[in-house]
Amino acid sequence: MPLPLTSAYYLAPGPETGAARVVHSDKCQVMPREGAEPLGAFESCAPALQQARAAHRDVNACALCCPACYVGSPEFEAATA
Repeated sequence: MPLPLTSAYYLAPGPETGAARVVHSDKCQVMPREGAEPLGAFESCAPALQQARAAHRDVNACALCCPACYVGSPEFEAATA
């Protein structure tokens, strides 16, 4: 039986402006590498986002590397409707 495909996910450091912290996959081209907090390896962005939200108040997913979990995306809106 093949192993499930996983990606490593990270939480970008908090912005100074008060905006949400952002969850990125390890393949993201826009993730700030310095100061990123490792969340672990997951099969999708949903459990990574859930783990980040358990420890931090204002968290969203990256619209580029985690579009299915990005609050405001059509995929997210359809899944939570």
